[in-house]
Amino acid sequence: LGEVFLGRRTDEFLEVAEGKVTGVKPSAQSAFKRNGWMSILAFDLLGQEIGVSCIDLLGGRKRDRVDAYDTTLYFQDIPAPDRGAAQVAEEAREAYDAGYRQMKIKVGRGGRWMLPKDGMRRDAEVVLAVRDAVGPDAKIMVDANFGYDGHLDLLEEFVRETLSANVFWFEEMVTADLRAY
Repeated sequence: LGEVFLGRRTDEFLEVAEGKVTGVKPSAQSAFKRNGWMSILAFDLLGQEIGVSCIDLLGGRKRDRVDAYDTTLYFQDIPAPDRGAAQVAEEAREAYDAGYRQMKIKVGRGGRWMLPKDGMRRDAEVVLAVRDAVGPDAKIMVDANFGYDGHLDLLEEFVRETLSANVFWFEEMVTADLRAY
């Protein structure tokens, strides 16, 4: 990193046109790919150097607000087996009532917390119960932390079972591996 960045001006590794960053110069591309956090530092330094905000370096403001999403919907059903999916749905409703209109639900119970098929069924129950609790206008996202690795059949079933919930995105359902996909 020192060889790439130390002693150099930021405009030596960032391409800038009309006060906006338009790219990374070839000499710094691999360093930025390996150390993505360096781009944050580079933008901050360049902005200070030319007297503009990082937002302006990226082309200016695109919207007035960015909606936050609730990420607390974990596996609350596991310690409350008598309530099951209703426990997660209740907490989703509390988040909705607190103003959240987007929620990320942790799924992937099969193989970690439950048997694979049972876990998939509970994952689907939770997603559907949360949808019922927050209504059709809230965005629901799911994150399995690779919980469906080796179980593509169950992943397909989970997706089919939750179609009516209109899931906005699915995150880390399986480990990122082209052959596994």
